[in-house]
Amino acid sequence: MAPTWVDDEASWERFKRIAEDSPGNARLVVDREWAGAALSGQSIKARWSFIQRTTEIEGRSKEIPAAEKGAVWLLFCSTGFAWHVDELEDFADFYRFGNARADDWLRNAMDRYMREDNIVFDRSLAGFHYLGRNHDEVFAHKFVWDVTGPRFGRS
Repeated sequence: MAPTWVDDEASWERFKRIAEDSPGNARLVVDREWAGAALSGQSIKARWSFIQRTTEIEGRSKEIPAAEKGAVWLLFCSTGFAWHVDELEDFADFYRFGNARADDWLRNAMDRYMREDNIVFDRSLAGFHYLGRNHDEVFAHKFVWDVTGPRFGRS
């Protein structure tokens, strides 16, 4: 998954609209003059892609014959530049617990996005894995099995 790098005025305005709805205790700090539109846009697009891919795989997993059914995991790959494993941690916790972490700056926007697009998870996936590999690398530089966020009060 590699969201595109778009650092234009429309992207900056989109980020500002989404950021206005951020919870009071969390926000993404970026500067327009330092590629803020592109950086925030990649984070937002990554989250939307997590949601879209998850619903897609949930649907496909229903097609597995009962005799062959087992745990279904979703592996997300990144170079570590377009999006980072901590963004998948936030999403994985949202998926697992059914609500976003209190410190997730995109929690309100994610809820709105899913509501507006009528997206509902059945939470049938066992979880998520992360593979970090640069385009010019043969081997992964990072692999995280069963991605979860920091516990911070969650059991």
